[in-house]
Amino acid sequence: MLVVVAYWLNSVYLKHITYTAMKNLNLCLAACFCLILIQSCKKEAEVTLPPDTGKPQIAAFKDSISFTVDETKYVFNDRYSAASGNHPVNIRKSDVKIPGWKLANETGGFYFYGAPDSTLYAAKYEVASKDWEQRFKIFFTKKYKNSELEQKPVILYPKSHDDLFKVGMPGFAVDLNKENSTEGVAIELFDVSTGVTLMSMMPGFSILVRPDLKKDIQDDSNFTVTKVEKTADAYYIIEAKFELNLFDKDGKLYRAKNGFLRLKAPLQYN
Repeated sequence: MLVVVAYWLNSVYLKHITYTAMKNLNLCLAACFCLILIQSCKKEAEVTLPPDTGKPQIAAFKDSISFTVDETKYVFNDRYSAASGNHPVNIRKSDVKIPGWKLANETGGFYFYGAPDSTLYAAKYEVASKDWEQRFKIFFTKKYKNSELEQKPVILYPKSHDDLFKVGMPGFAVDLNKENSTEGVAIELFDVSTGVTLMSMMPGFSILVRPDLKKDIQDDSNFTVTKVEKTADAYYIIEAKFELNLFDKDGKLYRAKNGFLRLKAPLQYN
């Protein structure tokens, strides 16, 4: 009888120990599972996604223009300004007023008129050197019939800029701000320290006061657009190489060589 009781007590004790061990094991496993879950949630919380604004992301980009003039290298990569404008085209001098024509200016006792049905559209971009001692200005110009343009606030705009920015040789606007009979690119280089401006078009104070230069001043020059890429955020990425003539206010010749241009043209300023 004592043996049976002892056996029964021993069985109950073992069951108690087994139950307690299993309970502790379950609690341990539950704690481990919670710890793993917490660590997993923590890792997921550390992944930060950018907010979805619904707008395309603008790619980082830096303008880059470089060339040499008389062994001096100029480098520009700091955007200064961007703008656009309209100009009369094929301007001619008249002794009298011409009804219906666009008056460009009145000077020296003469009237200067542009064609009534056409407009020169110009997109201008200005980039400064690192120390801001020099500034580079480039114009992309094209003549349009007024019917090819649309009226927006302040000025007329092309319906598409694809004709303005395209691969190839756009030519030179050599009489920009004079007769405006030519189209293409025009360049200005301004040195802040000396106050000297060199330009690819005919220099001069006005259509009357200027050096005796002809429209052939860039016949031995080239400006070639090698790449045009339209981005998702409505920009044109333009790359070009060039070698061309520059002139001071008196018409003295300088040669710009080994020219390279990479420009991000923002259409919201055009």
